[in-house]
Amino acid sequence: MFEIGGNALRVMREDDLASLYVDVQGDGTVILPSWLDSYIFSELKASYCKECKDLVVLDWGYREVLKYLGTYFPRSFAESYTIFRNLIKRKPDCVPYSEDIAVFDFGCGTGGELLGMILALKASRPTIRRVRIKALDGNMHALRLLEQLLRRLSEEIKTEIIVEPLAIAIDDFYDLHAIDRVVCDAYDFAMVSKAVCEFVTKQQLEENNPYIHIAKFLMSKLKEKGILYLSDITTYNSEAQEWLSVLVDTALAQIGCDVVLSSSGYCEVFKVSHSARSQDLSKITWRILRK
Repeated sequence: MFEIGGNALRVMREDDLASLYVDVQGDGTVILPSWLDSYIFSELKASYCKECKDLVVLDWGYREVLKYLGTYFPRSFAESYTIFRNLIKRKPDCVPYSEDIAVFDFGCGTGGELLGMILALKASRPTIRRVRIKALDGNMHALRLLEQLLRRLSEEIKTEIIVEPLAIAIDDFYDLHAIDRVVCDAYDFAMVSKAVCEFVTKQQLEENNPYIHIAKFLMSKLKEKGILYLSDITTYNSEAQEWLSVLVDTALAQIGCDVVLSSSGYCEVFKVSHSARSQDLSKITWRILRK
């Protein structure tokens, strides 16, 4: 575990808030903030490289993860920022609020969904002083990049960020039960963004609907009235012989979750622009659940 931003009290001034703004164009296109764009593509040397292949990234090397950072991180950022921005506008009473918030990201990757959510929350509630994050992923390269990105975010938004990375790969129920013993805190927010599809593709968790097991596990880690953000790609999965969005709905119906907001139909389209690509499209199915 380590802290980003130190313990010094920081007071947000009016001119500080400018760094929090994410430009959203009239058609809904999210513009990646200039500081984040520069950091990803100029300093970290990420590259845009759209490839049509399964996103099972556990065994990817550093160069492949940099391609992932330049391609899929901006998409996840735009999706999460847009969804949480709309949640705050439409259902403000459903959003946990505290000066000190706790987040658990399951399958965090390089953290696009984390940064998008944090910026949406901070822009609407600048009194947030500390964000505590437990970030789980099986790829060490992705976790190291996540740490660097969160360090830079902390500097930009003048907010202390405490990160505990968990380098754990999950192959079966035993691994999930082991994590249950390690992740023993209660969280304001839990997230799983485009990660459960890997379990479906690899036919893990006894080839049952993995959304049932993952959603149950994450809901159990939330504080009362905590929020779970669940999103995934919208393809037809040949192994499960079903659309992933159908598997999501089947799982949530079985669990009996309180769905606060969701994508309409099988998918929702998001657009993001940055220095490497203009109006890059992504399609996901997503749900906001409340405990």
